[in-house]
Amino acid sequence: MGNKERITLWVLISGISIVAILGCILPPNDTSLIMLSWLISARFPLWLGTILIFLTGGSAGGIVAHIQKLDGAPIFGRLSLDDEVTRSLIVSATGGVGGAFAAMFIMVLDGKISKEHTPSLTDYTILAFISTSFVSGYLGFRFLKSVAERFEVLNAAKNEAKKVAEERVDQYLERSRAIEEALRQYENAPQEKDVVAAVVKMTEVHSRFSDDRHIAIKLARHHRKKGNLSGAITILKVTIEAIRDTGQSDAVSAKNIADLLYNRACYNCLLAGNETQDSRKAFYKKTAYTDLKESIRLSPENGPEAATDEDFKLLYGEGDFSTITKSETSMPRSSSVAEAPESTTATATTARTGDNPSASE
Repeated sequence: MGNKERITLWVLISGISIVAILGCILPPNDTSLIMLSWLISARFPLWLGTILIFLTGGSAGGIVAHIQKLDGAPIFGRLSLDDEVTRSLIVSATGGVGGAFAAMFIMVLDGKISKEHTPSLTDYTILAFISTSFVSGYLGFRFLKSVAERFEVLNAAKNEAKKVAEERVDQYLERSRAIEEALRQYENAPQEKDVVAAVVKMTEVHSRFSDDRHIAIKLARHHRKKGNLSGAITILKVTIEAIRDTGQSDAVSAKNIADLLYNRACYNCLLAGNETQDSRKAFYKKTAYTDLKESIRLSPENGPEAATDEDFKLLYGEGDFSTITKSETSMPRSSSVAEAPESTTATATTARTGDNPSASE
């Protein structure tokens, strides 16, 4: 680069810097600033005018930062002779532009540069843009690096969130397919040996997805058919605890728990009816009352269902049963069964949807 080219480059950079510095120090009502505003807004499109402002302010800030590092050393006498000084000024100006464009990027993301927020380049807007670009240009490569690092962090967080979401979708699809296949295999089992294989499959699926009410109720009903009421109760107990362990308290979770409790109350009532020992009979009845009361609290529609459900035939006519189910057909009589304590699970919902909450087929 010859001396003439160096001087021309310096004059160009200096002119841009002077315009930027004047734009920062002149008051908004000054004639020069008004002329600058008119020149930028009238001669250039909005997007190009914004870029020119940040380019000007950024390069000026970068040059000022470099001049400060020289600690008052003579500059003008060296520009046409020292390639190193010239190159360093160009690098500083470039770094300043990078810092200014980084600031512009942040302002675009933040909505401060938008069609709604900046419909035109007013005096105030130009002054604000020049000041912002000059400061960010003064910081130069440091600011650019900081913005780039933050952008990388945000981008990494976005990618991680996307990855987690995709994994959850895959897990949900895998869960749905496994449950549907197990239920379909059980429903379509033509012979007893096929039923046994289907039950084994449902048991394996239930162990993997123990919080699913559909597989739990179907598996529990199978055990009820086979006379294994205790096994059916255990399956329902595991699923109720699994749903509660998820910490969800929405209407769907409450509905699922209500249905599971209803079925467990049926099985305990049937156990009480089969029991000959008074103490054990009283225990099963009390447990049935506890589950039924909580089920109706979560899903009031279960009350009328229970009032006519033959699985609760043992409780017909008892005052506690009539009170819980709000039944007017049962003849009240004294009962030795203590009132069951309320559970802490909240939210009411509908019971008879999809799976029939009653244990009867």
